Amino acid sequence: MLNNLILGFVAKRFSEIGVPKYIPSECINQRQRKFVCDKCVNICHKAAITLDKNNIPMFDTSACEGCKMCTQVCPLEAFSNKEAVKKKLVDKCKITQVILVGCEKSLEKNHELNCILEIPFNLYVSLAIQGKLKIDISHCQNCQKNDVTDFILRLKEFCTEDIFDIVNFKTAGVSISRRDFFKSLHTQLINAGDFLIDTDSILSQENNKYLKSILKNECFKTSEFGVRTLSYSQKCNGCKKCELLCPTKSIKITYLDNSRGIVEYDPIECKHCGICQIVCNEQAISESKDVITPEKLLISTDILLNLCQDCSLPLSLNTENKCSVCKRKRKKYVHNKTN
Repeated sequence: MLNNLILGFVAKRFSEIGVPKYIPSECINQRQRKFVCDKCVNICHKAAITLDKNNIPMFDTSACEGCKMCTQVCPLEAFSNKEAVKKKLVDKCKITQVILVGCEKSLEKNHELNCILEIPFNLYVSLAIQGKLKIDISHCQNCQKNDVTDFILRLKEFCTEDIFDIVNFKTAGVSISRRDFFKSLHTQLINAGDFLIDTDSILSQENNKYLKSILKNECFKTSEFGVRTLSYSQKCNGCKKCELLCPTKSIKITYLDNSRGIVEYDPIECKHCGICQIVCNEQAISESKDVITPEKLLISTDILLNLCQDCSLPLSLNTENKCSVCKRKRKKYVHNKTN
């Protein structure tokens, strides 16, 4: 009887704070050993996550207070709470014209979170550009728990600062006009007030796919959105290591011929895990900022190639077009033939 009461209390506590779901098999350290990803460990201010001897995260749910920071930095979503978050947002969408998100310290809100980081970035912007969501960040600057500075900056770049403008938002959270919201945006979004939120699509689609489907709407045709991107310099030789190891498949390298190639990068799919930069021997990849449009969601970069003339292996630029293996084979062949 006592055990049941204790278990019931613990289960209730975890459900209240929203402990994220952890799937060890999805951890990126399970799939590669070239580098150790410890983003979740470094960002957890309660030390609820540690690495074992094999560098696989160990999650102490009793120490977790449900801030969801780990779900935001995990490149393969080994830590995730997206389904529960979606369900709550969908329920709120059905009864509220505009959702005002805030933490426990926010005075004006109709949707409380442990931290604004609890909602994935792409889901935020999907609802925000439809005039369905605003965020109260009045207490974020002095927050002692989490540093959300970079997250807020990314939201501003994509949606403009109007996503944080809650001056006209009243306590009921239903009086603000979505049409007025879009009139204040820099892009031509005046027809966005006519949107009807398709709540079934939010639940059935991945956040990235849902955002892309929203951007295809006719009212965004001439719009531009600021995004964080990856920039490829002229040092890139098209080795495809970044493409092969990218957990979200947001990088694709295509050889046009033996001397030219193209890199296609999807900033919406990218989680900025940093793997591509780590594995790049040429140090050709860096983070930068760019603009995407609904007509051009991919960012393309032309690259030069230097392929081995025998095996077509990509080589560093400005070097002989024959790899070391083929050189040894050729040298051995000549030696054997001479003897």
